[in-house]
Amino acid sequence: MRSPHFEALLTPYLNLSRKPRLAVAVSGGADSMGLVLLAAELAKAKRLQLVAITVDHGLRKEATKEAAKVGEWLKAHGIKHQTLTYKGLAPESNIQEFARELRYRLMAEYCKANKIANLLVAHTMEDQVETLLMRLERGSGIDGLSAIPAVQEMAGITLIRPLLSVPKASLQDYLKSRKQKWISDPSNTNTQFARVRVRNLMNEHADALFTKRMFDTAVNAGRARHALEVQVNALIAACTNLNPAGFITIDSNLLLKAPEEIALRLLSAALMCISGSEEKPRFEKLQRLYAGLHQSTVALTLHGCTLLKGGNTITVLREPARAASMKETLAAGAEVVWDGRFTLSLKGRTLTSLTVKAPTANDLAALRKKHKSSLPREVLLSAPALYRGDALVALPLIGYFETPVLRRAVKVAHTPRSALVCTPFRYCVHAANTLV
Repeated sequence: MRSPHFEALLTPYLNLSRKPRLAVAVSGGADSMGLVLLAAELAKAKRLQLVAITVDHGLRKEATKEAAKVGEWLKAHGIKHQTLTYKGLAPESNIQEFARELRYRLMAEYCKANKIANLLVAHTMEDQVETLLMRLERGSGIDGLSAIPAVQEMAGITLIRPLLSVPKASLQDYLKSRKQKWISDPSNTNTQFARVRVRNLMNEHADALFTKRMFDTAVNAGRARHALEVQVNALIAACTNLNPAGFITIDSNLLLKAPEEIALRLLSAALMCISGSEEKPRFEKLQRLYAGLHQSTVALTLHGCTLLKGGNTITVLREPARAASMKETLAAGAEVVWDGRFTLSLKGRTLTSLTVKAPTANDLAALRKKHKSSLPREVLLSAPALYRGDALVALPLIGYFETPVLRRAVKVAHTPRSALVCTPFRYCVHAANTLV
């Protein structure tokens, strides 16, 4: 493989003519070392700014030395390198998941601080197949079988995986041609990790044809997922309205006449958006909810939400009892996210800290006598209110503030963790081995 091949792999996902600044995640393994050298070749040819990022998470005693070794290798190639160090405590369980989340968080923070929008990650064909097999074992549907996306938005940056169609052996051959060594991570042979067990089974029983067929299966599933998500977004545009007060209205005629798979996906997206959760509702429960919407039932609950039927409209609200347990302290000059749904800020240093929580039924009843609102009572019972001690001092969604100073100081926005409209799944567009 050489730079022109790599450029062909990358260009479906990134417009190089705009001279984007690039970061590359480099652990020192063969995959990431191959990626960074290919990216450096391309960056030189296209006059792009590029930086390699290594995370020293401190979870293995060798990590610091390995990060230094990576720095030495990249310096020899004239590649800018940055090591990000974690000094916190390590968990006793779920170590791989913790390490993965830590790496991405630290790299995303570095990229945003340095105005780098794109982070290249070295997942390969085998990584894609391992993920597919792990999802198969769990009985996943189309979304799970799509495995790893080629492009993914995360924490304000874009992850790009240009090597998903490239076998690991091709990268190792490339490194040998460049006379470049790499680091072997001992955790890659630790069978306490599920991915390692799957990898060992592949090494023992799978051949190149099996790997290619499994890769193609993931690509096909990804293509189907993309098409489904495009249809869901079209139905959302046609039949839903997301109110900034934190509830959704749905045209029930359009929803219940849509193909069941599309309707189920819309309901799942609506529940995640209104609940403030990044977790999907359980599929069996979602199916029962969908069946209930076809009946005469007036109110249903699922995933921390209440669904109210009236006329030709289904209203999806946050379940007040769930919101009632959520509390945050909002300090002057600070910002908080409450209930995974609303972002609140308090400007000015002279104000005292306030408590953000849902209003009590009694406080709301007393307030509504003086401040009329067209918003449903259930919406207001799950809305962010500001308290000083036991006293309600603001309910921004109906425009109530105890003082003009507070009105000017408080800002509230509906910012759910899960957007109602999704970015359709970006699957790998290359057939296996075509560019290697």
